[in-house]
Amino acid sequence: MAEAVKGRSRGAQAEDEPGPAAAAERARALVEEHGITTVELCFADLWGGLCGRRVPAARLLDLAQAGVSWPNAPFAWSISGEIVPVAYTNPDTGYPNMLVVPDLASLRPLGWRTGTAVCFCDVHVDASGAPMPMAPVSILHRSVERLAELGLAATVAVELSR
Repeated sequence: MAEAVKGRSRGAQAEDEPGPAAAAERARALVEEHGITTVELCFADLWGGLCGRRVPAARLLDLAQAGVSWPNAPFAWSISGEIVPVAYTNPDTGYPNMLVVPDLASLRPLGWRTGTAVCFCDVHVDASGAPMPMAPVSILHRSVERLAELGLAATVAVELSR
């Protein structure tokens, strides 16, 4: 399973993005340097809200290799939080789990929560490594790949306002 996920849904690796070994070493160093004991694994649901789970920092590197089994309900929630039966998750499918894989290159300490870091995740349908098609992160990766095929790159910024 870990072998299937190693290629991930990210397409070509960005020039400035560390490879898996370098990202793991950087994560190990960051955890030690900042005294991280807890990592919040996160990904966006269909509404842009963060879904997450707290894990012990000591397990992070293992989870980045194996992934984390996670209910696929965040991709079937209505804006009010109700699970809406859809083709891929409903009583007939048994509400299957998906596989969430921490992207170690995204690991950052949280300045407002001592001993805690956040790590964003890639979302896969299952252990095959196929990206969850409706996951916002998968849509982003596909869009970046399409731009690269055209010889283009996206440049974006976040505008924070009140």
